Amino acid sequence: MQTDQIKNIPDTTSSSGSSLGFGCIRINSLIHYKLKLSLDVIVEPDNGSYIARSVDLPLYGLDDDPLEALNNLKREIESLYDDLSLDNNFTSDWLHIKKFLKKAIEP
Repeated sequence: MQTDQIKNIPDTTSSSGSSLGFGCIRINSLIHYKLKLSLDVIVEPDNGSYIARSVDLPLYGLDDDPLEALNNLKREIESLYDDLSLDNNFTSDWLHIKKFLKKAIEP
């Protein structure tokens, strides 16, 4: 089983000169589903917590621990996948996301 991979991304600096540390993680599995396609996730500090946001989907996970933020994002992805799998009565934007998830997630 493939594990999530962390890609090294250099810290950037904001216009005020403070460091904005972040990392990009390539996830290869969710909590209950396997992925056929890896998904890129940005994990970064956010006001004393951590936010994990998907590069490909309008979703994020938040927690005081970066790994739990990532797991919360994985749960959000699974929840969206399950909800979109119920029917096709969605806008074209959501149908596009549904198509992407069907391609990315192994049922």
